[in-house]
Amino acid sequence: MSVATNVSAYEFERLIRDVLERSLEGFAIETPPVGADGGVDIVARRGKETILYEVKALTPQTRSRINAVAEQLKRNEEKFKKRYPQDRPPKLVLVVSIVLAPQHIEFLASQNIEVIDGAEVARLAAGHGLQYEAVRVLGNLPADQQTQEAARRAANINVSDRLVKELGETQCGRSDWVKFQKLCRDILEFLFCPPLEQPITENFAQLSSNRRDIILPNYCMDGFFAYLRVVYQAHLVTFDAKNSCNGISKDDVLQMSNYLSDKGLGLFGVLIGRTGPDVSAINTRRDHWTGLQGKMIIFLEDSDLRQMIQDKIDGKDPSVVLRQKIEDFRLSV
Repeated sequence: MSVATNVSAYEFERLIRDVLERSLEGFAIETPPVGADGGVDIVARRGKETILYEVKALTPQTRSRINAVAEQLKRNEEKFKKRYPQDRPPKLVLVVSIVLAPQHIEFLASQNIEVIDGAEVARLAAGHGLQYEAVRVLGNLPADQQTQEAARRAANINVSDRLVKELGETQCGRSDWVKFQKLCRDILEFLFCPPLEQPITENFAQLSSNRRDIILPNYCMDGFFAYLRVVYQAHLVTFDAKNSCNGISKDDVLQMSNYLSDKGLGLFGVLIGRTGPDVSAINTRRDHWTGLQGKMIIFLEDSDLRQMIQDKIDGKDPSVVLRQKIEDFRLSV
């Protein structure tokens, strides 16, 4: 099954409610009014047993959005426990329209949050006679294309398994620095070529501090990368892979900013680290965006790479992660 790229939030939530009404025996399914109960989408209650559902048609795929959803569910849990102190603590469930990367699922599990993805929604819907409704909301492929999709997915899984395995085996620090750069080149090529052109990589023997790691020429006429070229003049999309154990630093941001110019690579760059940026990097990135040139620099880490790889093998657009990163940053300014 291929999930539609534009899932209606209203129709997706209604489908989830219909599925829950048929699959949760003895539970009363409620949709609280907007603004009630801290924004819970669906509540299922049976005696002193309660399940709180957060339903996301637009699946959060970045660490900050995953954290925000977890915090929201935890706040709802605390509000419920105060309101119903005699009841059992509620079960927390996040329902999304695509498959999340294992690292995101593991984090949510550590917060006692269960995940139901689009594939599980479709399976549950089919078990209760709602398969056509699920196809209408989530999307599907005709039979002849399904065969092609299965072959494509099998080939992608072979590549993605290798990339994820190598990512897990690559140690942060100087000893695996070049290995990480080459791995990031392979991952970016797997994710984005096409629609972007094959990567132009630096000479790894080069010792100059003013160095660029991976550049993907951007001749896209439509879609997200065309938007990047129009808005941020990203004719050459620049990625800089940093294998530091301490995350992205202020110096890394300054170095990336030096690469970017309106007459050169453009004003959009991506810094890839093993973990998130430090505070100085976050502040410096903000300064270089709000300054006269308006340079847009976003941060990726291991969990983001894994999520984009998962999107790719599921036939989804991995650039959604990049879009959400830009949105998250601009909303924070």
